[in-house]
Amino acid sequence: MTGAADDLKRRDELLRHARQAMENDNLAYAEALSQEIIALEAEDGVAWAIRAHIAGLIGLEDKAVGWGARANPNVLAGFDRPRHEKVQALLAGCGRCPDEERFLLIKSLGYDFWTEIFHVFGGLLLAEITNRQPCVLWGANTPFLHHGTDNAFPQFFNGIGTELLMFLRAAPADEIFPGKWRTAGIDAAKADTAVPPHHGGEGKLAALWLLNRPERVVVSDFLVGIVDLLAWIPEDHSLAGLTPDEIIRRLIEKYLVPNWRIRDRVAEQMGLLGGRKILAVHIQGAEEPDAMPILERINSHYPAIVEQATAKDYAVWLMTDYQPYVDEYRARFGDAIICQESLRTLSTKESHAAVGLGDPQRFGEELVTDVLVAASCDRFVGNGAFDPSCMVDFLMAGDATKKHLFLPNQNRRRLLHLYRD
Repeated sequence: MTGAADDLKRRDELLRHARQAMENDNLAYAEALSQEIIALEAEDGVAWAIRAHIAGLIGLEDKAVGWGARANPNVLAGFDRPRHEKVQALLAGCGRCPDEERFLLIKSLGYDFWTEIFHVFGGLLLAEITNRQPCVLWGANTPFLHHGTDNAFPQFFNGIGTELLMFLRAAPADEIFPGKWRTAGIDAAKADTAVPPHHGGEGKLAALWLLNRPERVVVSDFLVGIVDLLAWIPEDHSLAGLTPDEIIRRLIEKYLVPNWRIRDRVAEQMGLLGGRKILAVHIQGAEEPDAMPILERINSHYPAIVEQATAKDYAVWLMTDYQPYVDEYRARFGDAIICQESLRTLSTKESHAAVGLGDPQRFGEELVTDVLVAASCDRFVGNGAFDPSCMVDFLMAGDATKKHLFLPNQNRRRLLHLYRD
């Protein structure tokens, strides 16, 4: 089957799922699918109709009109308003926030470190395009929280909106969205994150639901990706038209400043590299059992790459969560292998994050240091199915001649499975 035929088959499949999502009032899934369809066929009138209809439902008329001009008019006219009461209530509550200070609280997801950081990026972009002041709170549900503190994020970076927390904690209930945080309190470890609106809950509130709210305090507690928001950036915004790489770098420059200990760690490791030509390599060791066979096949390619690099007088900055890989590569390539003396797992069945529970601050600082050093190297080889490689890929300028991922960067695509029923 040709590439064009594959794309056509894929588009038909996506359209079928998108229509079904619209019938089920699963607007977040339908909107994400419409973006996937347009990426395959830029003038697909059904996909533009879905996007225009949803934009109109949440009250973003500029987007609705612009996208509607590209939509199939018959399809657009045929859409009904959602039937589910919870979805109807959310849509009825959409509207512009008054012209006063407004805030976006980006809560921890309770996941691994770099997944949290990518969620922060999505939240920061959401704050930018909705003109809200961001505040990052990695609270009781994060494994990185140091004993005696209530926000892990400033342990690693300059705080983002930390000074706002006292105000946000005292905000009147009717100024907080979604409503589940009014009763739970913004410091609660978790509220409903499982039941989506079309099933009667407030879980799985994608960025779509946070784009146009009148409440002064909006809480983001479900994974937001940069790619999910690209289409929603206003045309007159300074970030409009930029690539995800450019957006992430601008957000880092504006918001994400590592603490002094991380900066010192990076400077120390860069000093060890001593101006040599450096290949950075990320080798993932621990993974879920059903993913291990493909991971082992990918990892089997690294020794030859490292051997080629060292033959050309490259040193190797090794990033890995698995101590046996450090031992193996040092034994084989000697002083050419440079890496941190880090907290690592000794078993592929042991979670890397679990290793850091005894000293979460050191663990997180080592993770950030690994990535920042790797992004400063001359070349990079990694695995885009894992967030440390994804982060280096975003930070390091250049193309496939400078950096190579065995699997595509998972943060450049929409995570459609998040919204499926």
